[in-house]
Amino acid sequence: MKKIRFSWLDVQESAANCLEKIKEQNITFEAVVSLGRGGAIPAGFIAYQLGKKLEYINYSRKNGYGGSSLKHFEKNTRFLLVDDATETGKSFEDVKNIFPEYEFVTCVLFQSEKSSYLPDICGFIYPPFKPLLPWENKR
Repeated sequence: MKKIRFSWLDVQESAANCLEKIKEQNITFEAVVSLGRGGAIPAGFIAYQLGKKLEYINYSRKNGYGGSSLKHFEKNTRFLLVDDATETGKSFEDVKNIFPEYEFVTCVLFQSEKSSYLPDICGFIYPPFKPLLPWENKR
């Protein structure tokens, strides 16, 4: 599969698009949640910009669920769940199934146009290529 490398400028612009949509739609939530390692950088940036708490879910499609920092929140708490890129959206669906007691607004910086899953907030839609982010060393 052909690869597309996103730059730090692409990340910054996509995160700004996400922030703008969150503010325009007046989306409210208790905290920003990073989905796995990939979501850590964009979730941290978004949480900082919005003055929100940052929480973490240790999850990957390859390794499954490995824990979270959500245990201290009450049922029905609403979170902004952030990931860097999604090709299928399956990770978002899996997390929603792992945590049915919470409500998640999904946010992704880069969304594949071939994905059947539509996140609530999307910074940028890309053609059907394998995305590579600046923090990934894969070639």
